[in-house]
Order: sequence, then structure tokens, then C-alpha cells
Amino acid sequence: MGVARQDDTHGAQKYLSKSEAFRKNARSSSVISVSSKGSAVLRVGELIPTGDAGAPYKRNSVMIHSNYAWTPSAGMLVVMKYNHVPYGPSIWPALWLMNSDNVWPKGGEFDIMEYANDEASKITFHAERNCFLDNRKLENCMRGKHMGGPGPSNCNTNYWKNLLGCRPRQIQRTGSWYAKNPGVIAAAWDNDGITVYHIPEHRIPADLKDDRPKPENWGEFAVAYLPMEHHSCKDIAQPQEIVLNIALCGDWAGNGWFRSGEARRTGYTHGCGPLIFEPNRDCCTHFATSKAA
Repeated sequence: MGVARQDDTHGAQKYLSKSEAFRKNARSSSVISVSSKGSAVLRVGELIPTGDAGAPYKRNSVMIHSNYAWTPSAGMLVVMKYNHVPYGPSIWPALWLMNSDNVWPKGGEFDIMEYANDEASKITFHAERNCFLDNRKLENCMRGKHMGGPGPSNCNTNYWKNLLGCRPRQIQRTGSWYAKNPGVIAAAWDNDGITVYHIPEHRIPADLKDDRPKPENWGEFAVAYLPMEHHSCKDIAQPQEIVLNIALCGDWAGNGWFRSGEARRTGYTHGCGPLIFEPNRDCCTHFATSKAA
């Protein structure tokens, strides 16, 4: 796995290099470590001065990329077993897939688990051209499941034109829920589309435990299905890297600060606003870079 340092979300985090991420010092633990049980641990680290008068402080964090990229049309399965996830005001963690060979979103991006503040996770696909979900197949596959309302069916993404990518009807849960319900999050992607699963820890099937996964048997655990039209979505995604990161504030958690009950209850609502391009005046950044965070 590689560690990236680029931040495109205008957040209050500083992504560390690999050597920095594993380094401990007298004041704090490393942002990446291994627990006594052999689990990987990612965390947000200490407050650091930036030398930038407009954003004088940030917090150390990490963004991990896989060294290998998989071709979705050939079939790929991503599985993450977790014991805990971070959540709360200013927190924006994500498990996602992306292509780094093309300017975003040309190579495609798929968000498997992503949430901010106390908002529910949103499973979304982003592309650089029109690509439509087949809603008839979606309804057939997810029939009988209690799902939230649908988002756009067109995966085309251009925020300046209010094109937000495609987000099917899905089972949505908050970071708090995930933290209290450890288990497995998985995404199976092939030429027909993508299915995302959440499997509770006590129900992980034998095929997955034995490293012989059979996602075709996991239907009861499906939380989202993105059936892509073959004509409009042909070759829509280039080889995908796996990414895991913890962001703070920025485009989602910062802009959504006043929509969040938990964020408002911090008291960081006066003399500031959702001003992610002005960190000195941004409520979320004030909180994330304070001792209260």
C-alpha cells in the first residue's frame, strides 16, 4: 500500500508521507499502527502549525492507496473487515476506488463507504460522461429491503453543473451505527455493475473466512446495487485503486456543518460560517483544530 499526500477536498487535515505516518514522537502516537491483535489502525493525529497565515493549523492524517489497480470489467472484489470506524463532528472518512491515470472523474470513482459529521453514508459512482443506472434491475434486486430515497441515475459528474454522480436507492447508515456494528464491508464489481454488502461480524460466511469468497451467495447482506446500462456505461471505469482515508471538514463535512445536529451542539456556530476556502473563518476548521476536537 502507498500513502498519498494530496488533498483535493480543502480539508483541515494534512496527509502524511508513509514514513511520517508510521513515526511516533514524544507528543503523540503514529497515525498508522498495528494493534496487539494484528489489526491495522488509522487515526487522526496531533495539531501542527502550517506556516500559512490563512490556515495556521491542521491535524495529521493519512490517505492510503493500493499499489495495484484492478480492471472492473474483468471483475474485482474489495473486502474490508473492521472493528471500529471514526465518526463525529468534522470527521469525513472514506473507503473508495479511483483511477489516478486520468484527470478526475474521467477514470471513474466509486465510493463504497463515505460519510461526514452525523450524515449517513452515501454509496455513489462518479464518471466523466453520461452513464445511466438501470432502475428496473435495481428494483428487482433490492425488492423487500428498506431503502432510502434515490439520488441521480446519471453517473456523469460535474459539480459546477450540479451533476453529482449516480446514487441508487440504498440502505444508509451513519458512522455511529457502523462503529457500533463491526463486520465486513464489501463491493463486488463486474461488467454488469456493482453490489455493496455489509455483513455483521457474527454472520461472516465460511467462504469469506476461508478466503474463497462467493458474493453471489451474499444477497441478504446487499445494501446497494448499481446496475449499469451496457450501452451508456461501456468502458466507463479505468483500473481502480483502493483508497482509505480520514479527512476533516472541507467540501462535505465543512459545507454541511450547519446541517448537522452534532456539529451545531459543539457550540462552534458563532462568528464563523461554512467557509472552507477561508479556514480562519470556517466553523468546522475552528472545531477540528481546537483542543475540543
